[in-house]
Amino acid sequence: MKHYNKHFDALLNDWADWVHRGGNSGGFQSVLHKMIETGCMMSSGGGGSSPEIHTIEADIEAALANLASTKPHDLNLMRVNVLRYEYGAKTLGWSSDATQSEKAHRVGISLRTYKRHLKHCKDHLFTTLKLNYKGHSHEIK
Repeated sequence: MKHYNKHFDALLNDWADWVHRGGNSGGFQSVLHKMIETGCMMSSGGGGSSPEIHTIEADIEAALANLASTKPHDLNLMRVNVLRYEYGAKTLGWSSDATQSEKAHRVGISLRTYKRHLKHCKDHLFTTLKLNYKGHSHEIK
């Protein structure tokens, strides 16, 4: 079982902040949200838009969109949403200091299932982005 350190959590907090700043495709809640709302039309619009900057936050968002688009779709979408809820990239009206138990109850799953979904997404990100503690492209110190 992987144990994630505070730097990985900090990276996910940065990603959630990036989502709130609109860094994830023009004000949509996520790349997945944009795909759903636009029928998978991913163009950025007219010629006046600024160039997209490659960031680890964008890589996280892309990895989550990829996970949510794989079968079983409903289960993987729930898993991605649990990660979003945990780090505040998405809320259902709860306070910023809501516990995992409160969040799990609000979305209608057990705390154990909430934690399993969270771990599944973290494992997916860690593997997909090839994150590690020493070296490579996305180093976590």
